Amino acid sequence: MVDSVTTNPGSLSALSSLSSSTSDLSETLEEAATGSSVSSALDDAAAFAVAAELSSDLAGLSAVTTSLSSASSVADATLAAGGAVSDTLVDLSELAVAAADPGLSEEAAAALDAEFSATLGTLETLIGSAEFAGSPLLTGEGSISAITSPDASTSISVEAPDFTLGGPVIAVDSSFSLATPADAAAAVTAIESSIAGVSSALSEVGATADAFAGALDFTATLSDTTEVGIGSLVDADLGEVAAELAAETVAVELGVISASISNAAPEGLLTLFDIE
Repeated sequence: MVDSVTTNPGSLSALSSLSSSTSDLSETLEEAATGSSVSSALDDAAAFAVAAELSSDLAGLSAVTTSLSSASSVADATLAAGGAVSDTLVDLSELAVAAADPGLSEEAAAALDAEFSATLGTLETLIGSAEFAGSPLLTGEGSISAITSPDASTSISVEAPDFTLGGPVIAVDSSFSLATPADAAAAVTAIESSIAGVSSALSEVGATADAFAGALDFTATLSDTTEVGIGSLVDADLGEVAAELAAETVAVELGVISASISNAAPEGLLTLFDIE
């Protein structure tokens, strides 16, 4: 090899090695800082594309969870309010059965009729005031529904029950009274029919609430699985990263030393021109 002060192959080689080591160290430091081995398509185009798609699915599953949780809360509130309606109908039934006794005195019959009217008013108020987040629960408006897939292509739904007095479920209304045993008997028939209708409607809501709960459990499991899948694609092995970081740090330090030695080599050529 020709001795030269203008060209220093050793220095060039040392600098190239140092540059490579520094680049490797920079990449490893980024992995350690972010905890991710694939942060862009430049790192691994295939893994990045799959992870991006899974991340989109995960966001969709989050929306599904929100929808199901909201619908589940509405269903629970509907069941609670419906239970109160059912209990009030039972109270009305007891009053009507008692008033159907032809042996009652006029005073007792009048007292039962007054209590019946008051309880009927309480029932009407209960039905009209049952709301969740500002939306009525027992007047048959809309439905209780939730999406069950990330692309919103599937859902679970049940019609909101209509418990308005004199409506499709509750036959009794403000026109009923217990003024006579015959009126009371008619009220008993209407109330019994109403209790059965309310029970049937609440059973449908309860079944749907169970479906919401099952879908929530499945969505949670699917979300966890998806998140683990994303992690297996892009997460860095921090144990491996730590080992690489230590090795690459040493490589950079050795590169600096090597470059320093190579850069100093031309100074030795000065000894060729020593003149005594």
